[in-house]
Amino acid sequence: MFRLFKNKFRTLKSWEIDVFRELLDQLGVEYKHYIAQLNFIEKVGINRSDIPNLISFIYPTSFYKKFENHKVYNYILENLIIKDLHSTRNIVITLYFAHNIFLGYSSDLKYSTFECDNKNIFYGDIKKKVWGEEGFRLIKKYLTSAELKHINRSEVYISSIEGVEYFHLKELSDGDFLGVNNNGVFFIVTHDPLEMKEITRVFACHILQFGNEPFN
Repeated sequence: MFRLFKNKFRTLKSWEIDVFRELLDQLGVEYKHYIAQLNFIEKVGINRSDIPNLISFIYPTSFYKKFENHKVYNYILENLIIKDLHSTRNIVITLYFAHNIFLGYSSDLKYSTFECDNKNIFYGDIKKKVWGEEGFRLIKKYLTSAELKHINRSEVYISSIEGVEYFHLKELSDGDFLGVNNNGVFFIVTHDPLEMKEITRVFACHILQFGNEPFN
């Protein structure tokens, strides 16, 4: 069954442009090229998805020929915290990217009830997560078919630590997790203190199957 959406559109607001220019600039070099894409947005769609409070960007057809790149995987950035300009509320923002295109954003508040302050953006708890089946597809490079059987697809996302990206494979206790880097090396990443402990593949397989149970 298909869900029908009302045609709810508006133009991109000036505060949204200011916020995303600042945000994409501060996120680093790999995000700066998305700033130019803001100039191509013709309008935005409101709640035209099953994703709650989604604001989706609508570009002209010619835009996709210039920017779209199917070699770039789809991902989201979660847990961006931005202050409401007119109150003391924190707004939790998620950004959506697919095939090198900035698709839009969602928030934990209804879209018409806030205005983000571009001078009060907090980046400390951001999580970069591959979107849909992308994460599972990407980790197939590093795991065997037997190991993949023990992966919960919903737990797979990319965590950037000190400029290095790790695939989050399994949540452990106290915020720790089992990860693998782009070289196929396994780590236990501890939360407090923040450390990356390299482990053997055998130990990693044990954790995938049995979690934190003692390893003999």
